[in-house]
Amino acid sequence: MDMAIEECAELIQAINKWRRNPSIGMGNIAEEVADVEIMCSQLRLMLHGLDRSVDEIKESKITRLDNYINKES
Repeated sequence: MDMAIEECAELIQAINKWRRNPSIGMGNIAEEVADVEIMCSQLRLMLHGLDRSVDEIKESKITRLDNYINKES
């Protein structure tokens, strides 16, 4: 859990650094996104039974976002 917090914090830091100076490029953001995605996969494995809940919530949120985008178009 501590590593997940650390990886998310590093992503936040990379985004904030890029927002202050976009000329640095997004390489560090891409690296930190990869780390967070890996950590999320590890959390799903560690916390048995989380997969189904995460998948259901994710699908619901994607559907809601899709509906919102199509409504705005």
